[in-house]
Amino acid sequence: MPAISSVSPTQAVQGQALSVTITGTNLSGVTAVGFGSGITVNSFTVDSNTQITASITVSHIATVGARDVSVTKAGVSATLTSGFAVNQPPPQMESVVPARGPGTDGKRDDHRHPLHRHHVSGLRPRITTNSFVVIPSSGAPEVQIGSGTTSTSFPFHTWYDDTRTQSILLASEIGQAGEIHKLQLFCSTVPGQNLSHFYIRMQHTTMTSFSSSNYVNSGWTIVLSATGETVTAGWNEFEFDTPFEYNGVDNRLSTTASTIATTRQTDNVGTPPRQHTER
Repeated sequence: MPAISSVSPTQAVQGQALSVTITGTNLSGVTAVGFGSGITVNSFTVDSNTQITASITVSHIATVGARDVSVTKAGVSATLTSGFAVNQPPPQMESVVPARGPGTDGKRDDHRHPLHRHHVSGLRPRITTNSFVVIPSSGAPEVQIGSGTTSTSFPFHTWYDDTRTQSILLASEIGQAGEIHKLQLFCSTVPGQNLSHFYIRMQHTTMTSFSSSNYVNSGWTIVLSATGETVTAGWNEFEFDTPFEYNGVDNRLSTTASTIATTRQTDNVGTPPRQHTER
């Protein structure tokens, strides 16, 4: 009966196509080669009684982890347990923003001591990474909630000097966890005045509806504090100063508040409160 002693190479990354050498005994006459789920054996060649060369392709969505390698001869299979592994591909850098920091002009530094005649060149400032956040690539980059069939005057109504609106979005509507970086609100009619100040605050909540007309006044995280906002017809995008870490389990409570100049002007603003996009 056939037997497998080793495999080379022993691993690949998702989406990779490669050639793998299987070493063992009694391999002549092998009719099937397998590498487990998510890995397609395109073809294989029995080189000798002790070696098989297989051409394989790893699916880009193959589950990361170990795989059993198997060969079959005359209805008898031999398996090398955890003989092959699938890994995630290495990260790829597409861009860096900003591309340069203060004090870096792209030139070599040339430092000369005023009292001593020695020359030091090629020095670079030390860069320390204080913290970083990994944003997962899974999940939809944008989530739109509501159909926009109901109109309301807020949060873009500018008849009053100050307005405040609170809304609840259910976890089932958002559908995933992740950082919320932007909020889009749809405006059907442009307000008569610009918003001198516009604020957005968010928090997690177990509330599914408002039991009274009282505002929730505590527990907020300020995600945007903007000045001089001009509202236009259609989708208006507000990029947060501070992303909101949504846990994907609780519902999400948000409040928008705006102030305008003291001069009032009557207008008719239609803003579907439950049609907006987050990302």
